[in-house]
Amino acid sequence: MILDEPVVAATDWLLAGGLFAMGSRLRAGPRALFWGLAFVALVGGTRHGFRSSLPPFPLELAWRGALAVFGFSGWSLIREVGPLRWRRVWDAKLALYLAGVGVTGSFDFALVNFTLDAAAASFILFSSLPASRCFLSGSALMGAGAVLLGLRPPLGGFPPASVFHFVEFAGLFLWFRHFSARAANP
Repeated sequence: MILDEPVVAATDWLLAGGLFAMGSRLRAGPRALFWGLAFVALVGGTRHGFRSSLPPFPLELAWRGALAVFGFSGWSLIREVGPLRWRRVWDAKLALYLAGVGVTGSFDFALVNFTLDAAAASFILFSSLPASRCFLSGSALMGAGAVLLGLRPPLGGFPPASVFHFVEFAGLFLWFRHFSARAANP
């Protein structure tokens, strides 16, 4: 078997390993967020690496399942950062997301949804000062990564998706620091 996109697959798998390791050191709520994102990266790496070698239907089914987990990760993030008065609205947004991603199977759609969840979580934390600089900085980095991926600038042959993975890892590491500090100082 030959890997279709070896660099993208490798950075996805590295991201998955890093997220799993970070999640293993957190309490249950944030652990679910990090492990969910690790699962998405693992399936994404497999999809990028073996798209032409694996049967299309099971691969697409796993991909849509991973995108559903991506939606649940953002939803769990909102529930983790604090009480939300509009919980039913966020639950309805998740239901709409799951229906949309089930139909489209689009990573761009999933990324916009997760970015919205991260922005909402940042707003919730920012509105309850003192805000966590680690969390807010991580959100800003991940937003920049999403914009970078959307623009897909020429990087001298290096895949923009791999740069996105590195930027996301840096942002998620800052989130990890936030949740670790919060566990140490409740």
